[in-house]
Amino acid sequence: MAAQHPRPWFIDDSGGDPGRRMADFERYATAFFRKCAPTLMRRLSKEDQADVQREIVLHCIDDNFRVLRQFRETGSNFDAWFCTVCMNKTKDFVKRETRYQQILADELRPTGDPESSTPAGLERPDEIAAARRLIAQVNQCIEVLDRHCRLLIRMSGEEFKPLEIVRVLRWPASKAKKVSDDLRYCKERLRKLLAERGVI
Repeated sequence: MAAQHPRPWFIDDSGGDPGRRMADFERYATAFFRKCAPTLMRRLSKEDQADVQREIVLHCIDDNFRVLRQFRETGSNFDAWFCTVCMNKTKDFVKRETRYQQILADELRPTGDPESSTPAGLERPDEIAAARRLIAQVNQCIEVLDRHCRLLIRMSGEEFKPLEIVRVLRWPASKAKKVSDDLRYCKERLRKLLAERGVI
């Protein structure tokens, strides 16, 4: 899609109506996704394409169009710049989905043998053995929790934030607060179990 306007008016923050700016950008983005979507995005399922496209639009218009206002004309037009934004956000989406699928797969199979892994940063045999025993004890406590808590704790351990958790679980964004509250509750349950068993 050839760019007729290297710097579209909707990326500027002076003048114009915010509602119109948003509508114009969404129209531009929709046309771009239809004609010039990055290859990685086109390889996704229709459902995932819709999700990542929605994330890209929200990413660009958040905080008074902060991302759009970062555009600088450095020899490339706006289409080229926006394509880079799309590729980066699509890569983030794929990485997040891959991590989630791995966590889910781990959740659906028995916990692995802690003896098969060596904790990073430890060299002395006695330290490694103690760390493995601790990992085994923590895993045993996690297994006592219900599946919902196990999944939230493991996703949190992989640095998923509540909003990211609801996105990959295909839940409404409005559930992010509940996920945050549930996660806090699940961590407290795990803490109590660890204390009851003398782990902490």
